[in-house]
Amino acid sequence: MGAVWLETLAGNLIASEQIQKIHVGTRNDTRRLFVNLVGNPMREEVADFATRFQHAEKLGPDALKRAQESEAKAARAELVVALDDARRIADTLNAPHAVSYDHGAGRWRITNLVKNAGVTRAADEG
Repeated sequence: MGAVWLETLAGNLIASEQIQKIHVGTRNDTRRLFVNLVGNPMREEVADFATRFQHAEKLGPDALKRAQESEAKAARAELVVALDDARRIADTLNAPHAVSYDHGAGRWRITNLVKNAGVTRAADEG
């Protein structure tokens, strides 16, 4: 059975089995997506959407915060799907795979860690 890993914003790979909760930050962190790990109270930051709307000059501060929170919530739902897809692919190929967020493309990327090839299945942008 192939293992599935999640790449954090710091570049750390964590086993998907260690993920207890995937959530959007609170207060000033609403643009960020975090995971809590089983047996570890520390939060690992997975994605940050601060620059996504940075040049949206027509948005006021409150509207910008709501837009970033909405984007992070959508990414949370897409991450759950990407992890399930990665599990299926890893089991089929019997090779470890990693899920990471591609900020440039605005979607999750699934990568075969053995081949380190572009084996990807990405969620389309909304």
